[in-house]
Amino acid sequence: MEQNKLGIVVAQNERLWDLSVFGTGSLGRSSISGVLGSSAGISDFTVGLAFNAPLNDLRREQPYVQATTNLQNAELQRETIRQGVELQIRNSATDIDIRWRQLEDARRARKLAIKAVEIEK
Repeated sequence: MEQNKLGIVVAQNERLWDLSVFGTGSLGRSSISGVLGSSAGISDFTVGLAFNAPLNDLRREQPYVQATTNLQNAELQRETIRQGVELQIRNSATDIDIRWRQLEDARRARKLAIKAVEIEK
């Protein structure tokens, strides 16, 4: 059950829109050799935002639907098992009650048989 609940959380997260910040950069130095040799610094930086909001993309919905279905199936299986255990307990309690009554009836029958033997003596 817990794994299925976590699966739903992951699937919900997969459905969220994506806003990412990215940045790249490079630093370097180039030199030119020769009579007029010189050296120059090179730098290149890029910073940006990327936004991804897919609309009507059923591929992103499928894992959520599957995770929800798995959780519902697990809940049904748990309920079936619970009902089976409850039925076994009720049957066992009924069986114990019947056997207890049989024991009491046997004790009464024994007492009556002893009385019948005493009366016949």
